[in-house]
Amino acid sequence: MDWAVKAKTSGQYNVCAINLSLGSEVGRAAPCRDGAYEPAFAAARAAGVLPVVASGNEANKTAVAYPGCAPSAVSVGAVYDRDVGSRAWTVCADAATAADQAACFSNSAPFMTLLAPGAIINAGGWSMAGTSQAAPHAAGAIAVLKAAVPAATPDQVVSALRSSGKPITDGRNGVTTPRINVPAGVAALQAALDKAAPTGSVLINGGAATAASLDAALTIAGADASGVAAMCVSNAPGACVAFEPFAAAKAWRLADGADGPRTVYVTLRDSVGNTMAVPAQASIALQRTVAALGPSPPANASAEPGPSPSPVPSPVLSPVLSPVLSPVLSPVLSPASSPAAPPSPAPDTAPPTGGSLLINGGAASTDSPDVTLALSATDASGVAWMCISNAAAGCAPFEPFARTKAWSLPGGPDGPRTVYALLRDAVGNTMAAPLQATIQLATPSPPASTPGSTVAINGGAAYTSARRVSLAITPAGPVPPRTQMCISEAAVDAAGCSRWFGYSATKKFMLASSPQGLRTVRVFFRLRDPSAGVAPAPAVGTIIYDTSGPGMNPDAMRLSATPAAGGGVTVGFLQAASDGLSGVSQYLVVGRQGSSAPPRCRGASLKSAQRKGLGMSVQAAPGAGNKAGAGAGAGATSAPAAEAASFSGLKAGETYSFRICAVDGAGNVAAGLTLTTQA
Repeated sequence: MDWAVKAKTSGQYNVCAINLSLGSEVGRAAPCRDGAYEPAFAAARAAGVLPVVASGNEANKTAVAYPGCAPSAVSVGAVYDRDVGSRAWTVCADAATAADQAACFSNSAPFMTLLAPGAIINAGGWSMAGTSQAAPHAAGAIAVLKAAVPAATPDQVVSALRSSGKPITDGRNGVTTPRINVPAGVAALQAALDKAAPTGSVLINGGAATAASLDAALTIAGADASGVAAMCVSNAPGACVAFEPFAAAKAWRLADGADGPRTVYVTLRDSVGNTMAVPAQASIALQRTVAALGPSPPANASAEPGPSPSPVPSPVLSPVLSPVLSPVLSPVLSPASSPAAPPSPAPDTAPPTGGSLLINGGAASTDSPDVTLALSATDASGVAWMCISNAAAGCAPFEPFARTKAWSLPGGPDGPRTVYALLRDAVGNTMAAPLQATIQLATPSPPASTPGSTVAINGGAAYTSARRVSLAITPAGPVPPRTQMCISEAAVDAAGCSRWFGYSATKKFMLASSPQGLRTVRVFFRLRDPSAGVAPAPAVGTIIYDTSGPGMNPDAMRLSATPAAGGGVTVGFLQAASDGLSGVSQYLVVGRQGSSAPPRCRGASLKSAQRKGLGMSVQAAPGAGNKAGAGAGAGATSAPAAEAASFSGLKAGETYSFRICAVDGAGNVAAGLTLTTQA
């Protein structure tokens, strides 16, 4: 997680989600803030990265596995993606299945965040099921939403997925949780964040001043947080109704009629329905013909008889009148002459100029990496495209030009941040050097954390099989004189605690006899003399109380014995034992000569077997022994690991018997399974 957050904040990768297909077999009935995960998850969310965690495969109807129960986690349960008939799992069975039915193995609780397909998932040549398969679907959905709306915050992304998801009611507990719907999530996120209509521009024939034909080429640029989805093109300024999918280029026919100015109007609409109130427009002068400025003499005119007329002398115009009268008299004086054609506009070969880039309106500093850019520039053909980057070189891709843009500065330590903008006009001329602006990133320091009081149970152990436990109590801050404390599993505040005694840093405590599972011990403090100071804050500690040994199903364990040459035996089995509270930590294999196995796997039986070379301890595979097969991290259908314990130096042909016992994390030993074989 630290690597992913660092990659995000440094700008190395635009990480938006972390998938954690893992979890303990112990469910939490309320959001859990203890342990190292919640601070790490909260830090990731603050950096813009959502931690997505499997809810667990223990078939728990009222709890989510740790660390999916952490408040900053996006916890994900599993549903079937189709009807797969009846299915039997390690911890439960579904007599019938259907699309969007909550899987019976999937943990559920009112505070679980999402549901996603988790049974049966086919990928990479494997078919698996579990909340470990559901969580990656949710992580991928988050990535899709973040790509669609990069400015969205983690909370906004989760809110969009929850508000747009299909409500699924778990028939086991009546809890309704949204199942992810990616297209609807994208639309919901865009609608939630985007209330503004697109901005845009249009050019006719690349921005030319005149056109010799009614057939023209339009260049259309648009920008919008949700993406420009549709456009309506018209030769009239009134309301536009014939919308079509947005395109950056379009062949168009100008309005018919006499030569003169023509205007084209383009109204843009974004993907959530925001429509421009005033269309973008562009004008061009239509010049299809050039008329002669004087009459031509008739082709069949004949000269009158008589003397030729004397030529009429050209009048001499004063320098003052000449500029005024020349245009009027020139058709009379030179009836056969034609005016020169107006010069064609010079082609646009220059990139946009006069540009500027401002960050947060030109502010000197910002306390957040999320900023707003303001851009401007001029160009003969119009500024059509822009490319924004946090690096000076290699800008890509270009997007339609917009005067404002939401932007994220690169992460890392506080200090200067520079943004670069490269502009391109409608005919393709691109700035040689980008615009740039710099701002100082100065994020506020987080408030100093105040350490709370703590109580460690059995030195911080995760499990216990004994009710009597040892407490190590560390109050927050100094302990005033005559401080009293009260220890309780039942009380939730000092008012509910009845047995008070003098403060001690260590204490023995007796847990209640039931139930088994997660136990919470609270230590409250009070002062006999209120004027002596302030009582320390309460302390809370947890431990899992487990007095039952693992379950061992003979069919699932598949015990076997294979004689070896020279007097040896290999005892084989699958690590298929299960323990719903503390998991399976190891397997003990003990044997002796004869047709009856040792009566147990501990104590004198174990010592005797070890002296004779017939005792062995086998470490359980990671995650083995959880109630749903292999826990939230491996999927509910993972195959148990195969194990073999080999013994040599036995008497060839003699009978030997063995007992295999599973041991859980709290130290409880199963009664075990036995087999007899010959060496």
